[in-house]
Amino acid sequence: MTILTNKTEFEKQLILHTIPLRKINDCGDVINIGSGLLLWVNNKKFILSAGHVILQSDDGTWAIECEYEPIKGTKLFSIGKKPSMLVRGNIGNGSLAIVDFSFQEIPCDVESYFQDIKETRQILDSIKRSEFMNIDYYIEPNAEDTYGFSGNILSEYAPNDYLECQIPTYTNLKYSQSIDGFDYYRLPFAHPGHHFFEGCSGAPLMNQDLKVVGLISGWNPSYSDSIRVTPLRNYVIGVLIEAGAI
Repeated sequence: MTILTNKTEFEKQLILHTIPLRKINDCGDVINIGSGLLLWVNNKKFILSAGHVILQSDDGTWAIECEYEPIKGTKLFSIGKKPSMLVRGNIGNGSLAIVDFSFQEIPCDVESYFQDIKETRQILDSIKRSEFMNIDYYIEPNAEDTYGFSGNILSEYAPNDYLECQIPTYTNLKYSQSIDGFDYYRLPFAHPGHHFFEGCSGAPLMNQDLKVVGLISGWNPSYSDSIRVTPLRNYVIGVLIEAGAI
């Protein structure tokens, strides 16, 4: 029985569209986790994530988890420490703020695989994770659609010294409001605490039609029943410019 067993098709797609990110120190240990998505623009491939994930101050280098290879170990692709970021300005008071959005072009042949691995390191399942192509970048959220996301949380090293993460799926979220450059989506249950979402930051939020509307950004205690999301429609222009699409 694999992790995808008994998942709905929507839940499976949430998992397969979410790219696991790992922060590696000089000793090769994983010291942090996050999420992202892969997006094709103008025949170029980009990794997108939340800015606060990439800007974490602890030492280390972020990488895409590609796949586990027997004997060799886990294959990673380093995305470095300085991807492209965006800054939002306030004309009224002249203030500047870094947007919670990061992107970086990567080689077209970099791929990530969802794998279910036993403690004996036997691979039970291996499926290429999905990449977004030809998407509508400017979808406005609405109260009628339902939304969901996945991620990897509660990481720990298994007995054979490889990283294990829980892979939850959160569905039936509803759009609530847009404030200060973020969208907020109500959870269908009481917020269990930020600890249970750490590692989901940067994951794509998708509607029931598998259209991505934003990246998971975190939680605001002022809106405790909701998840905060960086809207793709507001900031994808940076990726389009870098890709030479506009």
